[in-house]
Amino acid sequence: MRELLILGAAAALVACSDGAQKHVEKARDKAQEALSAVSAAAGAQTDAYRQQLENRLQLLSAKIESLRRDLGKLQGDARKSAEERITQLEKRRDDLAKKLHDVEGKGGDAWGAARDGLNKAFDDLESTFEDVKDKLK
Repeated sequence: MRELLILGAAAALVACSDGAQKHVEKARDKAQEALSAVSAAAGAQTDAYRQQLENRLQLLSAKIESLRRDLGKLQGDARKSAEERITQLEKRRDDLAKKLHDVEGKGGDAWGAARDGLNKAFDDLESTFEDVKDKLK
C-alpha cells in the first residue's frame, strides 16, 4: 500500500506545475505520516496482546506447579496417573510457549493468522488444566 501511495505521488509530481508539486509533496508527506501512525498503533496493539498471552502463560504455569505440589497428597496409582496428566499439561504448555515465541517479531498477516490458533490453544490448555484439577480433588 505504501508503495502505491509513493508511486501515485511521484506520478502526480511529474505531471504537475511547481506550485501544484508542493501541494502534492505535502499531501504525500501527510499520507506517509498517517501510515506510520497506523503502523505504530497496530504494533502497540499487537505488543499488548502478546503481553496478555505471556501473562496467561505465566498464570497457567503457576497453576500447574501448584498441582504438582499437591501430588504429595496422593498415593500409588492415583499419584502415578496424576503425575502423567500433569506432565502432559506441562508439555502442552511448553509447546504453546514455543508457538508464542515463534510468532514474536512477526507482524501483520503472520501474527493475525497465528493469533486465532494461539487463542484456541490457550483456551484448550486452560480447559484441560481445569479437568485435571477436578480429577485430583
